[in-house]
Amino acid sequence: MFTFRMVIVSSNNAGDSDATDGQGQGRFTKVQNFRGLGLSLVLAGLGLAGCAPCADCRVDAVLGQDRRALADPALRAAAAQFLGDAAGPGRPGDAGPGSGTSSGLPRFRIDPDVLGPDSTTPYRLARNRQIALRLGHETALGRGLALDSGIRVGLGHSVYDLPQGMGVLSDPARIGFASLSVMPEVSLVQRIPLGALEGRLRLGGGWQVARSRTTVRSALLDVRHTGTTRRGTVWLGAGLADPARGMELTGEARVNQGGSPEFGAELRLRLDR
Repeated sequence: MFTFRMVIVSSNNAGDSDATDGQGQGRFTKVQNFRGLGLSLVLAGLGLAGCAPCADCRVDAVLGQDRRALADPALRAAAAQFLGDAAGPGRPGDAGPGSGTSSGLPRFRIDPDVLGPDSTTPYRLARNRQIALRLGHETALGRGLALDSGIRVGLGHSVYDLPQGMGVLSDPARIGFASLSVMPEVSLVQRIPLGALEGRLRLGGGWQVARSRTTVRSALLDVRHTGTTRRGTVWLGAGLADPARGMELTGEARVNQGGSPEFGAELRLRLDR
């Protein structure tokens, strides 16, 4: 019995493509690159915490979930590349199809909406995290209202397990996303005194740009795609803060450009204290 495995590699830049030969070395290099980015992020945070960029600025470490606003278009771009751009038109802000090798058969189609709200394919979110650094500034508007503007740089990683595969591909599959993102953002914050603590309501929006690496793996597939995604997002959040400790826990409902609503939570830890 003969077994074959399809390996598809693509990137928005030809120089980013991994060679089919020496896959282990290529993957090791990619992992090392993202680890290097993570270390750079930590060092940048320590540097910002040590020298205030402005008198009233604050630097926060932000721990939360990876953004679906990045995962959906990244998967769509990988599916389009796998089929030689036959997966249908993209959506506003989708990552480009890339310039790497593209060869696939329709019966091995990757459904770009397999993780969407209308999907009938069972899947499990095995990993979902993001760590970011945020530089922000608040301007008091009176009566407990403030304008909070800032920019965050984050590393996201999420993994989805599909125990029943996708479509005619019944072998268990795994879809992974790793991204480096930058997002300028602005929000209105209403502060509510609660003794030593403080309630905070937020209404805001931002524009996220990310370099994402998507992988789709099963017994027959090894698809990799790297591309850039740009997405707008708005959110409504409610949180509880401890000003004395520089901590804030916030839950948010987000609506992303061209996508469905999502819910998430994040913990902010002030570093420049």
